[in-house]
Amino acid sequence: MSFLDFEELNMIPFTRILEHLTLTDMFLASFTNENAHNILEDLFVRTFISIQAFDGKFDLKVKSPGPRATLCFTTQKTICDLPEGERKMVLHIRGHKIEMTLMHGLNQKVKYIHVEKKYVPLMLTVVFDYIRDLFGTTDFNICVSLNKMRRYLRDMDVLCMTIVDKKISAGSLERLLTRISVHEHLRLLAKVTGSLPENSAIHNISQLHTQGTWMKFKHIMRFNGEHALFDRNCFTEENIVDFIAHFLLGGFPNLQTVIMRSKNRLDYKKVTQHVASRPWDPTQRARHFMYTPEISSVMNDQHLRQLTDCTYGFDIVCGHGRLATFQITPNHFVFFVWTDPFPWRHMLVDHH
Repeated sequence: MSFLDFEELNMIPFTRILEHLTLTDMFLASFTNENAHNILEDLFVRTFISIQAFDGKFDLKVKSPGPRATLCFTTQKTICDLPEGERKMVLHIRGHKIEMTLMHGLNQKVKYIHVEKKYVPLMLTVVFDYIRDLFGTTDFNICVSLNKMRRYLRDMDVLCMTIVDKKISAGSLERLLTRISVHEHLRLLAKVTGSLPENSAIHNISQLHTQGTWMKFKHIMRFNGEHALFDRNCFTEENIVDFIAHFLLGGFPNLQTVIMRSKNRLDYKKVTQHVASRPWDPTQRARHFMYTPEISSVMNDQHLRQLTDCTYGFDIVCGHGRLATFQITPNHFVFFVWTDPFPWRHMLVDHH
């Protein structure tokens, strides 16, 4: 719909236009009067919120599947903005006065809300709380520089979190993970200094991605999650043998995927000579193993595939009957546990 004059909402049966409102329209309409706010607050709209804060840029986005578009608060202005597409506003939110500018892109269809940097603390606290309550949002994704943002981050449960600092201390990381519970994917691109405790919260992250040599093999041996990508480490063939032995003895009960990219050159023969394995049997498992969407997105960044051809993988079975496949290339060790030996039956056809 075209830009809506919210001062005229009182003249229109509100419930008739709800299905046409974008998230931006809904946010602005909530300030029309108390009745409009209450109706919008009672309306169920599935949303998730993402926060991006690094390199001097701050974005707060509310997204919804379907036609409602994205509600975006940002400190950036794009080059395609037209002066006539601007609308300056002063919003009073929970006792705070915040100046914002509603911006229209060049095609007049894209709208976002520009916020001056001096209002960033309010954007990430007061505005965040307001839109979370308005839309009833429970799903959050965070991509932040922790050293700059920790004082603004609320205690909450999030689906995914990416930490992009150059380095953070182990203590800071642990304190953060006691306040913010990551339910699905933690992407830790920072170098962690100091020693992680034996019961570190990262050991229980469902999907973990770390980068750098700070991640020691002892932490991997304590991993209790499902999927992990350990990038740019210095693991050796001896470490891999110990990893497989631990699995064969019943370790890693939740494990499904491990990918290690080592700075060391790996020789698969130094592993297979210590591990009793068997070649692929097409009656026992599928040819391809597919990554989760979160791991796939990271693999794509590294120009790797969304699935792996395990034709030449080495199969092993632990004492609990779990079937796994491992493969070793000069710089990669991949390890897959087949929770379903024949996934994606309707998508993939094995050619023997």
